[in-house]
Amino acid sequence: MKAAIKLHLKDTSEELDSSKKTEKKKQQPKFTIKIKELKAAFADSYMGLGTPYAPIQVDNFIDLENQEYATIYPNTQITAHLTCDDFTSTIKNMQLICCKVTNIGREYNDELKGGQANSWATIFELNRKNGKRIKSIYPAPDGTLYIAANSKGKCRINTCEKISNAMLAYSILFSATLKLENDKVEKSYYFVLDPVVKIRAQR
Repeated sequence: MKAAIKLHLKDTSEELDSSKKTEKKKQQPKFTIKIKELKAAFADSYMGLGTPYAPIQVDNFIDLENQEYATIYPNTQITAHLTCDDFTSTIKNMQLICCKVTNIGREYNDELKGGQANSWATIFELNRKNGKRIKSIYPAPDGTLYIAANSKGKCRINTCEKISNAMLAYSILFSATLKLENDKVEKSYYFVLDPVVKIRAQR
């Protein structure tokens, strides 16, 4: 069984200059889930609650491939989705739940000075062209930004045409339904992965 969380970054600029047209296509980031190691850890230990409120940290069970995209630019469509080639008698189902984004930049947080602020609209498109809010994208009261998976199991968001430099941390939450040898029933566990990305105003 093989499973991975893949990120796809697409340049949505309407007009590409000649230098960008001939630019070598970069490989997309890919987080491969080490299923064998994860199953062994579950069999031998209690890894945590594994609930949406307290998901299990799985950075130690992930291999990051194709690290060329450490930076994201304006006019970029970002899509995260989970792929799984087959299920086993232990793992019955896996699905992407949502992505949470936090602005961890020193400049941004220093400017807050203890007050509330929400500047996500200066980085990401939160509304459609007709002005209606995108329901799958939710700026939370605590200053974080949530992107829910759509009906196709994909979390998708676009950067604005003009953006400011930023340093973001994002969490990818996914679930897996497991049937362990010591358990009589199947149970769904929730897992979280926490990478970091840099936002650049210019390419």
